[in-house]
Amino acid sequence: MNLLTHFKKITILRCVLAGLVLIFPVPALFADGIASRYPNDVGIQNDPDVLLYDGFESYSHPEELRRENGGPWDRAGRLANLRIATETGHYFAGRKALEMKLPIANYEQGEAVMKLFEVRPEPVLYIRAYEKWDSGFTAVNGHNGIRMAGDYPWPGSAPLFSFSLTER
Repeated sequence: MNLLTHFKKITILRCVLAGLVLIFPVPALFADGIASRYPNDVGIQNDPDVLLYDGFESYSHPEELRRENGGPWDRAGRLANLRIATETGHYFAGRKALEMKLPIANYEQGEAVMKLFEVRPEPVLYIRAYEKWDSGFTAVNGHNGIRMAGDYPWPGSAPLFSFSLTER
């Protein structure tokens, strides 16, 4: 069997208007639109309405995604199944993308990069991402793609909001 048939692959390509992840509140979406302020998305990562942006351009290795290593992500799946792709056709803009692979199995498993916010940043958020899927990928094991979640904590606990790019 071809090695590629042993893996389901998801390539998260430069998401959000030219970067990987661009999360922004509702007011940023209206008026003339956030993207209209940035032709070809140049400089969009510096917009005050952008809460999270990642174009994957600054990484050489997946461990650099994690906050403790200078990246913006609080969690980054099993590093053996993540890689920074640089081959032509594996990215949308720039020269890099995050690629996740998932061994084919008959049980639930997954990879993800996750950002946790201590306080819910806005009542409504939007995510924009570019994704590329392996041509042989079949989504049979649950959620695949992007997930946002909010938490209403017990009194005295910190609220939590999370965003993740997930392949599972």
